[in-house]
Amino acid sequence: MEFTGKLIIDSKLASDNSEIIVFSSYLKKNFLDRQLKIILNNFSIDRLEFYSNRYGICKWNLKNKIYESNSWETESQVQDSSPLLKHYPSMSLNSETSSSYALGKIIPNVLEQILNPDLKDLIEKALVSDTRLSLDPSIIDSYEKLEKAYLETKGYSK
Repeated sequence: MEFTGKLIIDSKLASDNSEIIVFSSYLKKNFLDRQLKIILNNFSIDRLEFYSNRYGICKWNLKNKIYESNSWETESQVQDSSPLLKHYPSMSLNSETSSSYALGKIIPNVLEQILNPDLKDLIEKALVSDTRLSLDPSIIDSYEKLEKAYLETKGYSK
C-alpha cells in the first residue's frame, strides 16, 4: 500500500487463545511510517508495540509497563560514530530511551493516526491501567468500517 496517512489494519493473526492485530501507515509503497501491534490473549490486551518512523520504537505489557524504548539516531550521531559513515550514513536505533520519551513522543505519534477514537481511548487506558483490559471485537469491526470509508475518500481499496 502507498501513502495512507492513517493506521490501516495490515494483518490479523489468530491462534488458539491469542491474536495479533497489526495497524500500519505508509509514507510510500513498502515504506512504513507508523505501526501499532496489539497482542491479545483471550480478548485481553497482553502487549502493545509502537513503531514511529520519526521517534523510534517502544513495547509495553501490563507487568513491566514500557519495558523497551529506543529512539532513532540522528544523522550527526551516525556520522560521529565512524568517518566512513560521513559518506554513507545509515539510520538505526539508538540506545534505550526513557519511558517518558516513549509516552511523550513515540506513543502519541503513533496514536494520532488511529481512525477509531474508542480504540485510541482503550489503548491510552491500558497504558496506565493496573488490570488487563479487554478489546471488544465490535471496536475492530467499527475500525474496519471507518477504514473502508477513509480509504475510499483517498481513492484506495484494500
